[in-house]
Parts: sequence; C-alpha cells; structure tokens
Amino acid sequence: MPDSEGSEALGPGSRDLDGLVEGAVNLRDLGGLRTRDGARIRPRRLLRSGLMHAITEAGLATLRDTLGIRTVIDFRDPGERAEDGLVDWRRHGVTALHLPPLSEAAFAAQQRAVSGEQAAAWKASQPGGGLDRALYRHLVNGDTGRHAYRVFLERLADPATGPTVFHCSGGRDRTGIAAALALTVLGVDEAVICEDYRLSGDQLRPHTHHFVEQLATFGLTESQWFKLIQCRAATMAGLLDDLRAGFGSPIAYVEEIGVGSDTVAAIRAALLD
Repeated sequence: MPDSEGSEALGPGSRDLDGLVEGAVNLRDLGGLRTRDGARIRPRRLLRSGLMHAITEAGLATLRDTLGIRTVIDFRDPGERAEDGLVDWRRHGVTALHLPPLSEAAFAAQQRAVSGEQAAAWKASQPGGGLDRALYRHLVNGDTGRHAYRVFLERLADPATGPTVFHCSGGRDRTGIAAALALTVLGVDEAVICEDYRLSGDQLRPHTHHFVEQLATFGLTESQWFKLIQCRAATMAGLLDDLRAGFGSPIAYVEEIGVGSDTVAAIRAALLD
C-alpha cells in the first residue's frame, strides 16, 4: 500500500483524494495523522467521503485496485439513497453497510431547519456551530445514532474490514461525527480532530454542482450555500465539549454506546503503526 510522509500534514496535501479518484467528493484519508503518544494512523486504511454515487467507473476501479477498499459504510438515510442512487459495490468486490444515524423523519426535519436565507444568515453568525451543533447533539444522543456509531466502530475493530471508506451526502455532519469518534478512539488530539473536520468545508466548495437540487429546494443562492457548508473547528470542539458535559469525556461516550476496551484496543491494533 503506498505510503507518504506528506500524508501526515493536516492540510489537504496527499490526504485529499478527490484528484486521485475520478468523481469523488470530499474524499480524504485519515491516515498519517498522529496520536498523542506518537503513533500514526496507517495511510489509506480509513477514508472519509461525501457522496459516492458520482464516482465514475474509472474512479471506482481506483478505489478497488489502487486504494484497495474492501468496505463502504453509508450513513445516508433511505430517502437519500433512493433519490441519489446507489453504487453496485458487490460488482466491484466491496462490502457495503448501511448505517443511517438519523431516521428519515428526523433527517427531513433537519433539512427543513437549514433552509432559507434567514437560517443561512443565522448560521453564518454562530461561532459555535449553531444549527450544526444542535444537530450533532441529536445524532449522538438518539438511539438510531448510538446504534449506527457503535456498529461503525465495531467494524473498524475487524482487520478484515479495511481499508474502509465511510460517507454520507456532503461528508461533513454524520461522517464528521464518525471521523471524530474514530480519531478519539485512536488517541488523536482534539485540536487535530477539529482541524480535520474544518477541511470538509474547503473540499466541498468545488463540488457545488452536485448539490444544485438542494439549492433549488431550499431557495438558496450559491453564496448562501457556501456559508452553509462551512465547517468551523469550533463546531466540532463544541460537540466534544457536549460529550464531556454529558458523559465525562468523548471516550466515555464511546464506552456508553457499547464499545468496550477490547474493541478500542482492536481498533488501535488494526489502524495504528
């Protein structure tokens, strides 16, 4: 599997895989990030992404043959999957797992909450994440979200699962929480977790054309859309603070949802050098 010292950088660099995989949106390698005790996440073992149905046949071949992807975990709700379409992962020898952390009704309500100029302007004024942070609290506290994130982490503990890519639609909210929990389990510093979250806003900006129907549905201009897809490090820091307030620490939340110390140790063994 290719390795690169550049993958340790927090900036897009070699961790940004949109240019490698044709049609990819917000595809990024978590490999190369360092833990607090100096270990390193193995490159190209754990990838996060936005929508994947736009990836071309050539891009799918790259995922399979160059990146060696074995498992795709999809956090989209059933309605999104029906509307956007699905990749026939079996045809590419990849195992697909559907783990929506929000029910369809809850997801539809969340979508309505971010529509309109007033909501976009309000969100843009919130240093702590505003609508995002409230949604994230709902995701981690709801039974559906707890189940989804527990199963996600359990799958990472199995070495046969990886290399793995996990995604939702934009790759920033549901996927961002999953990434934060995985990086927490691996022992990555919270400042690094928050910075990785922030990068999704930058990586989504060139892909607005994939979201034109959402812009029309919500009556948003492109400028307002850019405000909505911004990812502030403070938003993820706020979620981690919420987990501390509610459970004692982010890792205590992981334990609360049923991921025990043996599973944590297995995840670290599977993904860390």
